[in-house]
Amino acid sequence: IINTNATDICNVIDNLTDGTHTIKVSGTIHYETMIFIKKALQKIANPEIKINLDFSEAVSSPQLGPNGTFKDCHCLTSVIIPEGTIYLGQYAFYGCTSLKSVTIPYSVTSIGNYALAYCISLTDVTIPDSVTSIGTYTFQNCSSLTSVTIPDSVTRIG
Repeated sequence: IINTNATDICNVIDNLTDGTHTIKVSGTIHYETMIFIKKALQKIANPEIKINLDFSEAVSSPQLGPNGTFKDCHCLTSVIIPEGTIYLGQYAFYGCTSLKSVTIPYSVTSIGNYALAYCISLTDVTIPDSVTSIGTYTFQNCSSLTSVTIPDSVTRIG
């Protein structure tokens, strides 16, 4: 486990070697920080590097993933979304082909269109009771998905 803060995470990512790495991030995560993280993740050309991102000790700005914050980050294998996130935006994890699990915090109330589409390694998702809306094609082409738990609080899908 590599412990880092929002400021230093890009340097940590740039210096990773082969293998699976868990990066635990603390501090406040702003949208701009997510963009820097995405760019660092997308620079990883080595398919032997896999990353578990753990934001459980971080605090987020209300929106994660507008316009595909982690779109096409093929090295991501799991993500624990930071508490304080209320909207999992459109295309947030679209095309993250190695993503096997995502933990959605109870602060999330809405999941955007295509948020998890084309995550072909994703096997199961539990949506917390706080979510009331799930966008269109959220799970499109998630070919390994065997279970999605949708609570009664969801009043709109699509």
